Amino acid sequence: MKKVGIINCFKKSKKCSGSHCFNSIKNKIDSFERYSDEDFQFVGFGHCNECCKTSVEDITVRGESLKKAGADTLHISSCIKRTCPHYNQFIEILSKDFDIVEYTHGTK
Repeated sequence: MKKVGIINCFKKSKKCSGSHCFNSIKNKIDSFERYSDEDFQFVGFGHCNECCKTSVEDITVRGESLKKAGADTLHISSCIKRTCPHYNQFIEILSKDFDIVEYTHGTK
C-alpha cells in the first residue's frame, strides 16, 4: 500500500484551506486518480518554508518528517508547481527518497 504525503506552499497556505487537495484525496481525482484501483494511506501534509535563502535546504527537513511518518510518495501541491521558483529543485531533492507526483489537483 502506498503511503502518501503532500508538500504545499507556506505562503499560499495562509489563504488556502487545502480543501482542493483534500477533495482530490477523498474522491481519488486529479493526481490521486492513480490510486483508483488500490488503497493508499495519507500520512501527512507539510509545507515549504516560504521563499527564503534556505528554501531548498528546508524542504529536505519536511521530506525527512514525512518519511518518518511513513511516506514513500509525495505529491507536490499544485500551488508550488504554479508559483514556486524552487519547484524543480524541490523535485530533484525529494525524488532521491520518494516517488514524486508533480501536482495535487486541477490539470497537470
